[in-house]
Amino acid sequence: MFKKIIFILLGIIATLIIGFIVIGLVKPTCHTACSVTVNAPASKTFEVFNNPENMGKWMDNFISIENISGEKNQIGSKWKMVFNENGRELVITETITAFEQDKLFAFEFEDEFAKFLIQIHFDEVNGQTTISQTSDGEGKGMAAKSMIALMRGVMEKQQIGMYNKLKELVEKTQ
Repeated sequence: MFKKIIFILLGIIATLIIGFIVIGLVKPTCHTACSVTVNAPASKTFEVFNNPENMGKWMDNFISIENISGEKNQIGSKWKMVFNENGRELVITETITAFEQDKLFAFEFEDEFAKFLIQIHFDEVNGQTTISQTSDGEGKGMAAKSMIALMRGVMEKQQIGMYNKLKELVEKTQ
């Protein structure tokens, strides 16, 4: 009887591991999108967004940003961003891939776990600005690909939460 229980438990564990791996094979990349409309012009919204002193006010768990190479807003410039991830420091390298004042900020971010391409558009209509973010990436390694596939919904909720904080920050600084 004991051997049968062990055999069943091992079968369940093996099935879960195989299922986890298959998720990463079936959905190796992740795409997320979100948007929020701010009651402020694009110039003001972008100014608050692009100010490093404000990052901790709207980015969850943000600790610091440090220049590695290049100038602020320069395509190809690299930045070290540090976040608190469950009590440990998560270091992300951000490389700017596109920049258009008050309209577009795009970058690649990479850490030991994943690599993502992110585009943030600022579109103004009648004095209001819609911030739209798209994110495309994948984990490094099969376990990371599976984790990212499983966490897509959590990532979207975090992004929406951050942009809502940015919206509040912009609107109260007018």
